[in-house]
Order: sequence, then C-alpha cells, then structure tokens
Amino acid sequence: MVLRFTKKKEMASVANEEDYFEGAKGLKIFYQAWIPAEPKAVVQFLHGFTEHSGRFPYLIETLSSNGYAVYANDHRGHGKSEGLRLHVDSMSQFVEDAKRLNTIIQEKHPRLPIFLIGYSLGSIIACSFLRKYWQSLAGAVLVGTASSIKLPMKALLLMKIVSRLMPRRRFGPLVDARLLTSNADVVDSYEKDPLVTHERMTLRFANEIVNGFVASIKHAKEFRLPTLVQCGSEDKLIEQFSGHCNEESLNAMFTMADKTIKMYKGLYHEVYNEPEEAREEVLSDLVRWLDGHL
Repeated sequence: MVLRFTKKKEMASVANEEDYFEGAKGLKIFYQAWIPAEPKAVVQFLHGFTEHSGRFPYLIETLSSNGYAVYANDHRGHGKSEGLRLHVDSMSQFVEDAKRLNTIIQEKHPRLPIFLIGYSLGSIIACSFLRKYWQSLAGAVLVGTASSIKLPMKALLLMKIVSRLMPRRRFGPLVDARLLTSNADVVDSYEKDPLVTHERMTLRFANEIVNGFVASIKHAKEFRLPTLVQCGSEDKLIEQFSGHCNEESLNAMFTMADKTIKMYKGLYHEVYNEPEEAREEVLSDLVRWLDGHL
C-alpha cells in the first residue's frame, strides 16, 4: 500500500523517484528508485547499519548507467523511515518490509528479473529474505557479510534474556567511520550526514541481528540461487561487532552450484565506497556478474 508520492525527477536520463509504503506493523517506510529509460533488470538494494539508502552514489551511478533500475528502502529506524532509531522488534519486520518493496518492484516492472544486493546488515536481512522469498529473485549479492561470530554461547544467552527485559536499552559499540572505507571523503560525509544515526543500537536490535546471522549460517547450505559475495580483506568493522570473515569460511558457508566469492585485497568494509581505482574493480565485477545472469 503506497501512502503518498513525494517526488519524481529526471537526472541524466535516469528517473529518480521517492515514495513511502506501509511496512510491517503500519510503519511508513521510505524508498527511492533510480530508473534508466529502458532498464534490462532491477536491483533491490538493502543498506547497512546506522545509514540509509542514499549513501552509495557510486553504486547507483554504475548500475543505472549499465541499464539496471535500482530500488532501495531505508530500513525501519533508519534514514527517512519511521521507527525508533536502531531498533526492531523482530528480524521478520526487516524482511517483510523488503518483501513489500519487492512486490512494488514486481508491479512496476513485471517482465524484468530482480537481483537482491544486501550490504552488511542488509546481507543478514537478505539471507533471511532468501529463505522465504527466493522465488522472486534471479540472484543475490552479499557484500561486507560475516561468515562466523565470535560471541560465546553464554553471552548470546544473556543477550537474549536481557533483550526481553530491557528491549530499548542502548547497547554495543558506536560505528568508527574510519573503519568503513579508506576514502577520506566518504568518511567525512558519513560523520556529517544528518540521516546517519550516530548512537548505539538497542538490545532487542542486537539480539535480532545476532539471531538472524546465526540462522543465516545454519541455513546457508539450503540456498540455491546464483550468489556473488564481495568483501574487503581489511574489513575491521565486522571484527568490531564480533564477526569474522575470510574466503575459506565463506566458501564453506555457501555451497550453491553457482557461487562467486570475491575477497578484495586491502579494501575495507564498504567496498563500493573505496577510492576510485579500488572500487572500479569491485563495481566492474558486480556488473559483469549481473550481466552474466540475465
């Protein structure tokens, strides 16, 4: 259900649309789209923790200039969407919000294949989406995703209990923007961005994300869709949040017949936002992979 239309404008032959839809439990969820004149496919993008759908201009420009329409919503509690900042009652709410945008995409582009890109937190949401709604997709791309978690079982159990008693209590580390990318301009932009949430997550949010990640690891071997994984070898942000990632563990985690694991030497967490020469390789690999799965 679309609540209201905000604006539509033309930018270099790419139409940029902004709108809201009604998400799970009635929250207004903001989304935007970048649509070339004759798109050959659609990419649905799920952004990361603390941020919003407008933080990846290099990605949007690359995809739209190569004939891909891009749709992205601000997760509840993020950006222009409603909801307590960095809070969610259940991982399923993120997933159902993504499904409602996916339905909008299917209605607007009924004949085009849809690819899902999940970055960081978005990759966890994407894995949960793949378990339930994979039939709506032609393939998936997971970016800046972890392959294991270093929290002991006692800590996980304690988090589960406390998140029920004090679900909105703030918890965990703040994001160190210097760990996002080696691109100083992007780091500065992140720190000054009014749509970025510069505070700690809630306990319920933390517990739901951990649960979602554990479920992703448990069920990853069931995934059958073609999948591309793109990560930076110097991703210290995942480690800050008790995660771990390397090429060997990613290969063990994902066992679908059609998979591509790319670990980019020297790159940080936001491989799409690195300096130009570095990100060009990442974005070229992405477009090549998408084109190869149309």
